[in-house]
This record gives sequence, structure tokens and C-alpha cells, in this order.
Amino acid sequence: MSLLDPKDVQIQMNWTHYVGLMQFVILVYDWLLTLDQEVELIWRRPSKTRLPVILFLFNRYLTLLGNIPVFVLFFWSKPVNPQNPQLGSRHFDFYLQTFLVLVQLNITVLFIIRVTALYGGSRWIKLSLIVLGLGMTCNAIVHLALADRQPLAHIESPSVSDQIGNVPIFTASQGLHLTYVWTGAFIFDLCTFCLTIWRTMNISRGNHIQGGIGTVIMRDGLMYFGIITLVTLGNVIVFLLGTELLKGLFTDLSSVLSSILMSHMILNLREDNAYTMNYSTPTQLSGILFN
Repeated sequence: MSLLDPKDVQIQMNWTHYVGLMQFVILVYDWLLTLDQEVELIWRRPSKTRLPVILFLFNRYLTLLGNIPVFVLFFWSKPVNPQNPQLGSRHFDFYLQTFLVLVQLNITVLFIIRVTALYGGSRWIKLSLIVLGLGMTCNAIVHLALADRQPLAHIESPSVSDQIGNVPIFTASQGLHLTYVWTGAFIFDLCTFCLTIWRTMNISRGNHIQGGIGTVIMRDGLMYFGIITLVTLGNVIVFLLGTELLKGLFTDLSSVLSSILMSHMILNLREDNAYTMNYSTPTQLSGILFN
């Protein structure tokens, strides 16, 4: 790290700050944009089951509120702990990783609920996804613990340290463990995406759906799951190939985008279900929505 040219460090930090600013703006803008929908479809509308609503609110507001300190510290030039910068960096890394794990676990539960609903509450599908989700969680815990035991990147130059500030940096060994963490998430996302493709194709073949295949793709979550899978894959590639300063470039962004997409999916499902109940005849599609 000490051999890095300050100019290169500044360029990479600029990219990190651009991405950090972009993800926070997207998060706040989307929250303001969909607040009316949330009030109408979540707060004012009775729900047959509370779990999807609780998970929706947890997903939405954990991501929104949890990113505020992340955003502030990303742009705060002074270390979290001036007396011991490395200890402060570890504390911030612990907060960030814990926050991201909670967001991902919540999204995983939403994935399981949605795909299980698509398959009519199939116990085999639910059990398979739960086992897969537990495997992903155990993989994440093990590799996060191993990554935390690795020595932090040592920065000798005070000027370089000031440029980096509180932005997390990862050594090659830490990056490898975090690659395994996100590979587990990618495998889970890919499995749910494939299951959704299969179910969507069967529904579109066997039933006439008002609005056509586009409605099925939007309401079943196929588009959302597909984008989330691609975003997770991008995060794996960056952790594997990125420099020490850029390995975590898309970590928080991928969680923000995944959280936003899951919130949109639930809002769209509840809106479509309300329309189906009020204006049209129930179909197989309307029977598998989040009520």
C-alpha cells in the first residue's frame, strides 16, 4: 500500500466517493418516490399475513437508516478513532459487514417466501431454499470470520492515509474470503432466478394472463431476481479482480439496489393484487401474490 502513487490513490478514492454518493442519492430518491405507494399499500391496507409487511419495512428502513452513518463516514476525512486509526477501521468494518449481512439475510427470506408462493406453497421448494439459504449464511459467517483475522492493509504514508480516510480497504487475502462470501450469495440468487424462470414459463403457457408475459415477468419477480443476480455477480468479480482500494467498491451499492428492487417487487405485488380483487377475475397469478 505504501508504494501506491498518491495520484492513483486519489483517482480510486474519487471513484469510491462517486459510487457512494450515487447509491445514497438513489436510495433517498427512491424512498421519496415510492413513499405514497408505501402509505397506501402497506400502512393503510390490511394484510392477511404480517410477515411480508414486517420484512418489507425492515428491508426498507434498515437499508435507509443504516446507510446514513456509512455515507457520513465515507466522506469524513478524519479516522473514526484518531488515537488508534486501525482499531477504528476495524470497528467501522464490523459495523458495515454486520449491516450488510442483516440486509442480505432479510432479502434472502423475502426470496424464499416469494419463490415458495410461486410454487403454491410447495414444502419441497421451501425446504430446499431454506437449506440453501442456511448454507449461504454459514459460508458467509465462516469467511467473514476468516477475513477479520487477516492483518489489515498497512499504510505507511500519512498523505495516503488522509486520502483514504474511513473507506474500507481489503488485502488480497481478505478479498479472497469476501469473494467466497458473495459467491455463496450469487449461487443462492441464481437458484431462485432459475426457479422463477421455470415457474413463469409454466404460468404463461398454461394460463391467459391479463397484460401478457410482461405482467408475469414483472409480478413474479423474474426481472427483479435477474437484476439482483447480475449485481451480485458484478460484486464477486470486483472483489476478485479489483485493487485493494476498489475491492469493496460495489458492496454497499449491490445491497442498496437489491433492497430497492425487493421493495418495488412487494409494492407491485400488493398493487396488482388490489387491482385484481377490485376489477378483474382472480387468476393463478393473483393467487400467488403477497397479501
